[in-house]
Amino acid sequence: GAAPPGAPQQLPTAGAAQSASQSVPPSAQPSAAAAPARQSVAAPAPSSPAIFRSQQPAPRTVAGATPPAAPPESDATALRRQQASDSPAAATRASDSAPAATPVVSAPLPAPVVTAPAPSSTAAAPAAAPNPSVEIAGLVAAYARAIESRDVAQLRRAYAGITSAQQNGFESFFESVRSLHVTFNVEALDINGATADARLTGAYDYVKTDGRSMHRPVDFRASFRRDASGTWQMTSVR
Repeated sequence: GAAPPGAPQQLPTAGAAQSASQSVPPSAQPSAAAAPARQSVAAPAPSSPAIFRSQQPAPRTVAGATPPAAPPESDATALRRQQASDSPAAATRASDSAPAATPVVSAPLPAPVVTAPAPSSTAAAPAAAPNPSVEIAGLVAAYARAIESRDVAQLRRAYAGITSAQQNGFESFFESVRSLHVTFNVEALDINGATADARLTGAYDYVKTDGRSMHRPVDFRASFRRDASGTWQMTSVR
């Protein structure tokens, strides 16, 4: 029967091998003269120093000894190496193999320091409290100007506490004069918290409607009061 696939085939016996060798014709057997030609190896050309150097065995390194210096290369070899290094391909390979330059990252500039203005050495002085004497003297002067104007509305603004009888008396007096000049002076002033009393002196100088000039001195008292807003007002004249 046939051997299964993959099984080794039976080796020939010694007798069969001998008969096979005897049956080969003499022309098929190799000749002794052709054998050396097949075994010969072409020797390297003596004109190539590079191949000569590559076939020489590498020098052995002895511990403690200085290795011998490499033999100098010929001018032709040095010229070929210089031309290879100067070629564009070599420059391209050198540029490709060179590591990329690391980008320089500048440190951020420090934030500007804003210095707060130094506090003023001289603190703002608090507003001076109103002087009652000055305010009352101003009210007295405003009262004199209101009388000179002969305007009842302006008189009521200067003298807030005017009575009806006093207003009627001023109206009759205004009708009897053609011109009028009034002066008042604060002779004494007594301030008690939000109230004050003053003694006023002065004179009326006027010209009546019939042309006569008159001078009448006056001496009277007036009272004042300071309201919730801090403003002083004339409350009475007597």
